[in-house]
Amino acid sequence: MNNISDNDHNEFEKELGAISLLDPTSNYSKRARALLSAEKQRSFSLRPFSTWLSTVGVVVATAIIGILVFWRPVESPNKLVENDSFDLPLDASQVAGQLDPSYEPGVHYTELDPPIPLDEMTEDEIRYFFSYPCNPCYEFEEILEDWYEAELNEYSLILTPAIWSDEMRHYAQVYYLAQEFGVLDQAHRQIFESLHDSGEHLDDLPSLIRFFGRFGISRQQVISDFNSEKILEQIQAAEQANQDYSVQSTPMLVVNGRFIVKPGREMGQREILKVVEYLIGDQEVSGL
Repeated sequence: MNNISDNDHNEFEKELGAISLLDPTSNYSKRARALLSAEKQRSFSLRPFSTWLSTVGVVVATAIIGILVFWRPVESPNKLVENDSFDLPLDASQVAGQLDPSYEPGVHYTELDPPIPLDEMTEDEIRYFFSYPCNPCYEFEEILEDWYEAELNEYSLILTPAIWSDEMRHYAQVYYLAQEFGVLDQAHRQIFESLHDSGEHLDDLPSLIRFFGRFGISRQQVISDFNSEKILEQIQAAEQANQDYSVQSTPMLVVNGRFIVKPGREMGQREILKVVEYLIGDQEVSGL
């Protein structure tokens, strides 16, 4: 009988791994044959035990299946169901019972100082600061769109381009140009995709002419409107809004000109929408 211990087996595998890319030595071949012989003997000696173990396994599995078939837990009618959606109750009394006290100012949101005067807002609003070159903004688009359309149509979602560089200013002009042409709903996501997926950077007039041509916008319209007085006034208004709202990163949400919420170390993009829900519910309950 060829005696090879588990340690020998492990040592052989280490040796195999070390020299498998080199020419094997004669000693290597001898040890390989010895290992194979020992493995066959070990397999034969364990066979009766493995047969017995398989039989026991079948019996136990059958018993467990029988228990699961004939026994079902009785669900309590008051059982809470975990829900990952961002459902916002319409009734303020419902909101009051669901406010999460774990959201703290200075940690999960900050207060704008000074806040935007309410008389400058015609209705409840969530202002979204974004930038087309911003990859997290691109990732956030679909999350925000699904959440807003499903739950918060009573709040106005106002998109404002963030501007603190020449590149961001250029793409803010692209945003307002799409808005001026009346194709923003169709073009908004495609602008993101052009930058982040297809690599089509809309950073000059020829590329903008090609892009807006897909929506039936003429070459002359793009050339005449891109630096028009109206577009430049909208850019100035956006830059002023960036200052008023203390925009320093994107994506960023502001609830009713008062509460700033943005992703960070404490929470991701989906979590910030739960914080927005919390803040909206808190204002409904308190009458703000």
